[in-house]
Amino acid sequence: MQLSLLFACLILCANTTWGNNLTISPEYPKTGSPITIDYHPTGTPLADQTVFAVVYLLELGQVPHVQDLPLQKTATGYTASFVPPANAQALLFSFSNEDGSLNDTNDEQGYYTFLYENKRPIKNAHSAAATIFSTNAVFFGIKPQGDKALAFLKKDVKSDTDLLHADYIKSFASAVQMADNEAGKEFLIAHLEAAAQNGLFSEEELQKMTSAAGRIKANELRNTLIEKQITLFPKGLEALKSQYQKIRQAKDFEALPALYEPAYAQHHKETRFEDVLDNMERDLAMHYGQQNDFEKLNQYAARMSNPVYQSNIYHRFAAICAGENLDDEAPYLKEGLQLSKKSLDVLQNPETILQNKPVYLSERAWKKDLDSYQTYYNHTYAMLAYKNGDFETALKH
Repeated sequence: MQLSLLFACLILCANTTWGNNLTISPEYPKTGSPITIDYHPTGTPLADQTVFAVVYLLELGQVPHVQDLPLQKTATGYTASFVPPANAQALLFSFSNEDGSLNDTNDEQGYYTFLYENKRPIKNAHSAAATIFSTNAVFFGIKPQGDKALAFLKKDVKSDTDLLHADYIKSFASAVQMADNEAGKEFLIAHLEAAAQNGLFSEEELQKMTSAAGRIKANELRNTLIEKQITLFPKGLEALKSQYQKIRQAKDFEALPALYEPAYAQHHKETRFEDVLDNMERDLAMHYGQQNDFEKLNQYAARMSNPVYQSNIYHRFAAICAGENLDDEAPYLKEGLQLSKKSLDVLQNPETILQNKPVYLSERAWKKDLDSYQTYYNHTYAMLAYKNGDFETALKH
């Protein structure tokens, strides 16, 4: 089926006019070159607020990366300049008050721009921006508009079949689901069924197809594609996740090291395996921590790739060792104090912590989260120091 009938006849301008609230210059912004924004909050929910801003760097197929924009006050509003990185394809600007309780989302339409080369949107700029209205709409506070997302995607491909390419298929699936476009879903399902039965694809391509099936809630087809991955790639990511899930469901964590150790040895340097390995390390640390085996708790927690996750595990068991009140009996005070110190030490390297900031959180929001962690962790450390008889350290924390 040709998809031409699926798309509304939308006239999409090269860029959107933001009335009197936002001006982006130059008119055709480029990667690697300075961009200046001028924001005027008059008539918005932020009219009488101190304004903070971030920019989301959008790239097709990637989680949006967020960057704080240091605003400077002007006579009528605010201004900021920055240089978008080479991988960005489109930008979305977001404005809020200090605590994030008020936001200006341009009446849920978003303040966005494509990035350009020779006054034309760069490759996949429209597709990157499509996620504003589909995949990430709720996260951005934007009104979901599946038809608009479909129209944006259409601008980046030569034919309808190109939307089934691995680069576009997940975005296409999100858009047709949000648009409740039955013809689009049928077109996608026919392709996925053929791939499940006959196609030979890479593991990465099958992962994207599996995700696409999930986004249109074709759960039986999604499961078939997962099984295909496991069959074709018995040592791949999906096979490892499947074996791990069976152990979790059976709560047979004594069996987990036999799965984890060879997987860690083979894949710990591969970014795409980080999440599943971190989850296994967390489960192992939790399992041995509950048995008061602090040596193995430390062994597995120390391997976690994200120091904030490490710190959380250390603190979790430090708090258990401390007890809820000063007069509670606590048989593992020495071990708890060591764990509590580790939970704080891990957070003391700002550069390392910043490198592990979730890409979708601004630096300001991330620091706020970390401050709340440290306040809580310091309280636990003070209690453990007090119960260990170190009153001076307890007072400091």
